[in-house]
Amino acid sequence: MTKLDFLRNVATAVTCLVMTTACGGGSKPSTVENIQKQTESVVEAKSVSSGWESNDYTKQVPKPDISISAAGESQLGYSANFNNATLEQVKAYAAKVKEAGFNIEAYEGDGDMYSYSAKNAAGYGVYLNWAQGQAGVLISKLK
Repeated sequence: MTKLDFLRNVATAVTCLVMTTACGGGSKPSTVENIQKQTESVVEAKSVSSGWESNDYTKQVPKPDISISAAGESQLGYSANFNNATLEQVKAYAAKVKEAGFNIEAYEGDGDMYSYSAKNAAGYGVYLNWAQGQAGVLISKLK
């Protein structure tokens, strides 16, 4: 498993876990359990807020035009969960992230679940996902 694959798996788990916590357990337990099994660890958040913060991570990507339900930093980086985001909104944001330079080792998956991941020339990675009406972004400094 490559670092970027690991990041994708962990990002999915972190996003789902934060969404479950922030939304009072709104996601299906079986989905969260399956994602947790795919990851090697779950990282506890260092801080949690309900807005887009200004930090080294968020300076790498454009601020989303989607409202934030929960956001924060962890050992993995900075993640934000979008509030009632549509698939079209997440895809539009992915296009802005691509334009901002996140196009190295890019991966885009579409179907029942949408995801986009890539890294930029500065060594940051981004992971966007949308599944069953829940969505989020994770920005990490890759080593």
